[in-house]
Amino acid sequence: MTLIWLGAGFTSIQMVIILVLVANTTRRRQAEKELRRAHQLLEERVRNRTSEVKESEEALRTVFDASHDAIFVHDVSGHILDANERMLKMYGISRDELDDLSIARDISSRNNPVYRLSSFWRAVINGESQYFEWKARRPHDGVELDVEVYLNRISYRGQKAILANVRDITVRKESENRIRQSLSKFEAILENSLVGIAMSRGRKFVTINRRGAEILGYSPGELIGKDLSMLLDSYEQVEDFVKISRDALSENGEFNTEQAFRDRHGNEVWCRMYAKTVDPESLLKGVIWAWDDVTDHRRAQEELMRAREDAEAANRAKANFWPP
Repeated sequence: MTLIWLGAGFTSIQMVIILVLVANTTRRRQAEKELRRAHQLLEERVRNRTSEVKESEEALRTVFDASHDAIFVHDVSGHILDANERMLKMYGISRDELDDLSIARDISSRNNPVYRLSSFWRAVINGESQYFEWKARRPHDGVELDVEVYLNRISYRGQKAILANVRDITVRKESENRIRQSLSKFEAILENSLVGIAMSRGRKFVTINRRGAEILGYSPGELIGKDLSMLLDSYEQVEDFVKISRDALSENGEFNTEQAFRDRHGNEVWCRMYAKTVDPESLLKGVIWAWDDVTDHRRAQEELMRAREDAEAANRAKANFWPP
C-alpha cells in the first residue's frame, strides 16, 4: 500500500515537472517569437532610418553641387576633404585630383599673402568666421581669378573642419576697374577744363571743378555743400535766379543765361552759363552747370558803349556849336 502511494506521488511529481517544462517551453517559444518580432521591427526601423539618412544626404549633396559658389571642405592644414561640382569647374580640376591639391601651393595666386592663410584657418577653428578677397589660380593653365572667400567652422565626419565658400568676382572686378578708369578720365577732364563745371541738387553744389571754383574766388572744398545764396547779393536775386532757371529746365531740360555773381572779395563776376538736367523728368536728380568768366568781355563792351556814347555826345555838341 505504501509503495502504491509512493508510486502515485512520484507520478504526480513527474506530471508537475512535465507541465512546468511544457509551460517554460511555451513561454520560451513565445519570448523567442517576440524577440524575433522585435528584431525584425528594429531591422525595419534601421532600414527606414538608413533610407531617410541616404535621401537626406542625397538632397544635401544636390544642393551642395547646385550652388553657384564654389564650396569645399578642408582641414586646418589646407588638405581638401570634399568639394562641390562648381569648385571643380571653377578650378578646372577633377574630383580624383582633390587629395593631391594644396590650397596655398596649387589654387592660390603667387601674388596673394599666402602666409596669412594659416592665421585665417586658426581663427576659423577658434570660432571666428573670416571674409576676404583673394586671387585664385587654376592649377592646369595658370589662369587667375578674383574671388571672395567666406570661411566657417563646421564638424565634418567627426572632426573639426573649415567650410569655404568661394565666389568668382572677376567680371565684377573688371567692371569696377573700367568704371574706375572712366572716372579717372572724367576727373582729369573735369579738373583740367578751361570752363567751370559743377553739379547741383536743389540750391547746393554737389561737386565743382577747380576752374569753376577759381572763377568765383574759392577752392572746390569751400563751395561743395554750400548754398547758392553765398554767391548772390540778396535773397530776391537768389529767388529770381532759381525761378527762371527752374522754369526753363522744367520746360526745355536746359537753360542759358549770363549772370552776375559776387566772388570771395565782393567783386562782381559775370558768367555765361549753360545748364542741363541729369534727368528731364526730375530736377531732384541734379543739374549739370558749365560757365565761363566773361567779366572782362562785359567790361570791354561797357567801355566800348561808353566810348560810343561819348563820341555821339561830342558829335551832338559839335553840331550844336557849328550850326549848319
